[in-house]
Amino acid sequence: MWLIDPDDTFRHRLTDTPGYNEHSPRWSPDGRMIAFGRSDVTAKGTPAGPPKHSSLWVMNADGTGQRQVLPARYEFFDPSWAPNGELFFTGPGHPSYDGGGIWVVSIDGSNRRPYTVASPENETFQQYGVEWSESAQRVFLIERTNGVEHLLVSVRADGSDRRVHRRRSIVNQSGEFFHLRVSPSAAHAMWNILVGLGPDTRSELWLGDLAASHDRMLAAQPLGGHGFGPSGDRYVYGTGFGLVVADLSGRTIRGLGVHGQSPDWSWTRGRFADILGSPHEIAIDELATTGVVAGCATRRYCPRRPVTRGETATLIDRSIDLPLTDQDFFDDDAGTTHEAAINRLAAAGVMSGTGSRQFHPAVSLSRAQMASVLVRAFDIPASDRAVTFTDVDPRSTHARNIQALADSGLTRGCMPDKYCPSTPVLRDQMATFLSRALER
Repeated sequence: MWLIDPDDTFRHRLTDTPGYNEHSPRWSPDGRMIAFGRSDVTAKGTPAGPPKHSSLWVMNADGTGQRQVLPARYEFFDPSWAPNGELFFTGPGHPSYDGGGIWVVSIDGSNRRPYTVASPENETFQQYGVEWSESAQRVFLIERTNGVEHLLVSVRADGSDRRVHRRRSIVNQSGEFFHLRVSPSAAHAMWNILVGLGPDTRSELWLGDLAASHDRMLAAQPLGGHGFGPSGDRYVYGTGFGLVVADLSGRTIRGLGVHGQSPDWSWTRGRFADILGSPHEIAIDELATTGVVAGCATRRYCPRRPVTRGETATLIDRSIDLPLTDQDFFDDDAGTTHEAAINRLAAAGVMSGTGSRQFHPAVSLSRAQMASVLVRAFDIPASDRAVTFTDVDPRSTHARNIQALADSGLTRGCMPDKYCPSTPVLRDQMATFLSRALER
């Protein structure tokens, strides 16, 4: 499974599991997690669903923290996020699921239970394809009634106020709805329809206006699923030629140059694609909003790159109000974008050089050095306690400042009882340290 920016300027591999296929990814509403299915490559699928014997998983948005929610079950499909952070999924025809239908489960695998919407329709056979809409505060789902009709319905979160948005007759499987997706504003819905019988069966991608009865076909024979973009006026879907981004008229905006199935589009609007799901994401986004930090390239922050001494000077200079200075302290920063900030920090006594008129702006900053810079820049009270980290030499010039950071709650160390003083500070870590210092 891959993470791809909508303009195809960034790609990041999320999973690498030989012998298994991942499918049906769904972003959590806050963009920090992804639910998905995982199945053995030898399993076979069906026209309306992913491979059989799929297990339900979740992971962080950067691919870390992968953990199984439910073990493999026969023909599991269609995970989606419930309003309380749990997961909806469509169960299979398996004895432990009492014949299938919609289920809900906590992401730790506990509290698995059926989710049934009361229906006045005669002989409702099955409910599936559930979608929660935060903007409409409604649950959308598909109902199959006694094998004759398919209904697209919605209810409030408490199951009340049932509305039928679409009604479609089916013959055998022809005419069935599946892969239901609802736009962020709940103005539109997309779904696939099975057309034809037997070997001539194919799927079509359709768009419907939920406030009216106007539907139109967007694509014939799409490959896999689809998803609305965050503004609701674009969508992504799979074709035999690769993933395609299109507008609601069906006009192709761009091909993404990669083959894939079952795409989902995150509705979060973070500036940087390479920090999604990171524990530092909120700090980076907040500091980017105020102009303290900036990206390293279009939609990229380069979070795991060490921060340099020159970059540190600029970040501190943007964070605090320092007086201007006409004095030029160093020779090796001449002409760099950080020169003015370096001089201001040197004049204020926040940072110093490493030799005779030398600052070494391109050298990475260590965690020990960072402690001293932050203590001076933000007037963090000195600590009168002995250093508590076992890997910090109490005779070090930075020891008291490291302990001052710990006492003020700005750091908990790199691991229990360790600070890793000689380790370079990374760009994402620096954003979190600055954010905590600014919140003091």
